[in-house]
Amino acid sequence: MIYLALLTTGAFAAGIATDAIFGWFPSLLPDVFVASGSHGMGGLSAFELVSGALLGVLTLWHLGRQIASKLGKKNKLARGAVVLKVPDMTCQHCARTITGAVCDLPGVREVRADPATKLVSLDLQDDADAHRALQAIEDA
Repeated sequence: MIYLALLTTGAFAAGIATDAIFGWFPSLLPDVFVASGSHGMGGLSAFELVSGALLGVLTLWHLGRQIASKLGKKNKLARGAVVLKVPDMTCQHCARTITGAVCDLPGVREVRADPATKLVSLDLQDDADAHRALQAIEDA
């Protein structure tokens, strides 16, 4: 959100500065722009309105999915999942190997391995053997 806000603010500032420079020094403008004189004076066309609205909807939809995904992960971890740090997990192949080694163990409901954070989260049933899962991760 900070990046998007800075990007938007910078774009508006650059536009205002450009308008100010060409307002103070109109001789810098090419003759093509000076001769027309109606750039932006007619309001927005239907195409501009629809494409702007579509861009806004797609942006909000994408951000909403990301926020919902993050909230969903937090809720799953809050149910009592075991989270382990695996410093040797460096790639997707490592993550798949760990997931394959642990997911077949009895009592394991779900395994998520993220090589970017080097975290493995396990959702275990009450009767699951956590030490066996740890051993499977170390062996993998």
